[in-house]
Amino acid sequence: MLGAAITATLAIGGPAGAQTIQLGQTVSGRITADDPQLNGRRYDCWVFDVPAGHYVIEQRSEELDSLIAVGIGGDCTAAAGFEQSYGGRFNGLNRRNQDAYSVFFTDGGPRFIRAQSAIRYETDAAYELTLATVESLRAPTTRTLEVGQTQTGRISADDPPWTDGVPSDCWTFQAPPGRYVARLRTTAFDGVLTVGRGHDCRRGYATDSLSNIIPAPPTGGRVDLAFEATGEPWYIAVHTYAHEDRGDYRLTLVPAE
Repeated sequence: MLGAAITATLAIGGPAGAQTIQLGQTVSGRITADDPQLNGRRYDCWVFDVPAGHYVIEQRSEELDSLIAVGIGGDCTAAAGFEQSYGGRFNGLNRRNQDAYSVFFTDGGPRFIRAQSAIRYETDAAYELTLATVESLRAPTTRTLEVGQTQTGRISADDPPWTDGVPSDCWTFQAPPGRYVARLRTTAFDGVLTVGRGHDCRRGYATDSLSNIIPAPPTGGRVDLAFEATGEPWYIAVHTYAHEDRGDYRLTLVPAE
């Protein structure tokens, strides 16, 4: 969970019926048959105002398949600039349904969140919603990987969360400019690789990272991610596709052929 859970006083802000969430806060809500409806989905409207920066918005529920929609302004009926679902009961990936966004706002101002279900006409379901900065996430323990080297690791419940809430390991390296391939090998989970500039894996999908995220086949297996390095420090984040996945893996960094 991102931040300490707080049952918020539902303050009216922005358009009628909108509720306010503050940065660093976790609020509780419930989707009911009395909520407004858009495209067959009942939703709660939350509004917030933050400066430019990198943020994580997370919705968790034991009772519905979460679908987060984020847009500019305070009108939740407007078209969303970001929308993503990560179902639990619907697709069987999670025991506890959690949908999370890593969002980089290039300018400040009011934003809205539609907290809703990925399944149309699903109602009477409780959830929690968190708004936090990426920097507030627990910092990962960083290990070093050299070009031509293979290292072993393990994804465990003690690992810090990636920006979408799944457990992750962070590796860093510095290599001469050129094209490289990061290779993940595992039979324990469906792996995902992300490569970016710098030493801080919490930056995730920031504008100065390479957001090349390639899920492995359902049986785990291979993930090969090719990228162009420019000589400065870089990170490789190893994380899982499903929130409950755990297990051992091998990570290799080699020049591209």
